[in-house]
Amino acid sequence: MELRTCYICLKHLIGGLLSTTLLIGPAAMAGTYDVQLKAILRPASSGAIVELRIEQSTALLKKLDFLAPASLFSSFKATAGVVKRRNNRVIWNLPPTGGTLRWHASLNVTKGNAYDARITTDWALLRFEDLLPPVRSIAQKGSTSNFVMRLEGPENWSFETRYGRANNQTIKIDSRQRNFDRPTGWLIAGNLGVRREKITDRAITVAAPTGTYFPRVPTLAFLRWTLPEFVKVFPMMSERLLVVSGSDEMWRGALSGPSSLFLHGDRPLISENGTSPLLHELVHVATRMTAAPGDDWLVEGLAEYYSLEVLRRSNGISQKRFYDALDTLQEWVTLSKATLAAPSKGADTAAAALLFQEISTELRKRPENSGAYPLDCAIQHLLAQTSGITIVSGENLQQSIQKATGQPSKVLARTLTTLRMTR
Repeated sequence: MELRTCYICLKHLIGGLLSTTLLIGPAAMAGTYDVQLKAILRPASSGAIVELRIEQSTALLKKLDFLAPASLFSSFKATAGVVKRRNNRVIWNLPPTGGTLRWHASLNVTKGNAYDARITTDWALLRFEDLLPPVRSIAQKGSTSNFVMRLEGPENWSFETRYGRANNQTIKIDSRQRNFDRPTGWLIAGNLGVRREKITDRAITVAAPTGTYFPRVPTLAFLRWTLPEFVKVFPMMSERLLVVSGSDEMWRGALSGPSSLFLHGDRPLISENGTSPLLHELVHVATRMTAAPGDDWLVEGLAEYYSLEVLRRSNGISQKRFYDALDTLQEWVTLSKATLAAPSKGADTAAAALLFQEISTELRKRPENSGAYPLDCAIQHLLAQTSGITIVSGENLQQSIQKATGQPSKVLARTLTTLRMTR
């Protein structure tokens, strides 16, 4: 059985997360209210002026409740309705016809000794949640938003988003997982060097500020040889991908977001141990997994394992180097006395990656799976259960392995038993 084309694996995504919108009142015919987001990036103020305009003919949208710490979001003012701050939350009670809420978003945000978000006189690099904070909405049952956004900044600045280029144009945001839509993912703006490519029918954009080091063309070349194998494992990967980087003062790592990721310029496309920081984050982008409490090792280990496995399948590394890389990870785990931990970092993630290699080997040794990749099918089955972020645990991974391959994994069962005994 060729599990790459398993019908279970290729099911349409069903279900979804619980909406972040609380629906109130009696059942009603679906109504739509208009939401317009406008953000003006202003380097002189180290931030942006953000304007959220709501237009509705009836009182469909009742309240917006933002998670907006005062250190990052300030100067909230509304043209109508009542705005109140309660510690880190800002609550806007809207009038029946809507109104406009304005605030200032600070965009020089540090993470340790480096920047997590940054705005300079020449460029800005941030996530959309740095402009529009996470929000809970209370609305009439059956109502949905018609959300559009517009981005502005200094003259001659350009804007790249997961939705495409956003220069002097209005972009519609349609999130199937939310009734109150909002933009997500990474945003880069300013004087940019941008390279684009179509790979496996996906629009790939690589962008970084001009004058900063980032291997744009080598990154595209790397994706050209790895992405065809990657999408066989993760066919749910979105039709667009934005890869961004910034100056040396940005956080020295890699961070994923919806249909986008950040990679610091000093991070290699392939590490000396054979793993790939870019492919690791791309697994997070494609799967949108979040771990159940205590199971962060699963999410991180899966990403690290497939960063090696995809390189092997695409001939980016040889079979020998693949096993040498596993040996290197094992040495790291042994020296560090690593465990399957949450949060999972460094050697702990290496330990989890080795576990997935052991599970994959176990499943492939079964006669009915000869020549196939049964772990791929199990992961695809797991992800097919939701259309948004998938909350994963060792238990529901085991269930997916059994449903996709006919039997549970003895290796995973033994591991889960040990974890339950030690926690």
